[in-house]
Amino acid sequence: MFKKAFLSLVGCFAFANAGAVVIDFSSVTDEVGQGSSGISEFEVPEGTFTALDGATFFFGSAFGYDFCPLASDSFDCEADFQVAFNGLANNLMITLTGFNSGDVVDFLGFDINGDLIGTITAGSNGVVDLSSLGGISTLLVDDRSTGAGFGYTNFTLDLTAVPVPAPGALALFGIGMMCLGMRRRRTV
Repeated sequence: MFKKAFLSLVGCFAFANAGAVVIDFSSVTDEVGQGSSGISEFEVPEGTFTALDGATFFFGSAFGYDFCPLASDSFDCEADFQVAFNGLANNLMITLTGFNSGDVVDFLGFDINGDLIGTITAGSNGVVDLSSLGGISTLLVDDRSTGAGFGYTNFTLDLTAVPVPAPGALALFGIGMMCLGMRRRRTV
């Protein structure tokens, strides 16, 4: 009896199929202009990017990257930022460019409850593999650089919708549980 109820409950949740996505920053660059800075937040279909501590984003694919977070006290790409994904990010890969001696960045992945999944540190150009941090709802990028900092491009990920109860299935589950309760009362 409980097994059937549990399986019914599991069926009440709707999941979207995961699919590989490459975040396209060209629409943001087209909107704000090549070489532009001054915005502290932007949105793409996959999530919202927010510069922290008074920083702004600089856009410039002509410079070898899609964007870099500019520190408020310098013209270096050393600022922290976060990404709030519109779902759960899995198999996340990010390409870093513009390495200078002393550049180090930490990627901290948080789940839907705000709990830390894990941290991965990078200190060179190339692809950073964050796939071991599955189910990321929010990504905090903590730049500890003493060089000029990194530029970011090619965010590739599988984006899965957050499981939410499907209204019709949840209603059916509730009715089924009421009927089960009424049936037990009659047999007693």
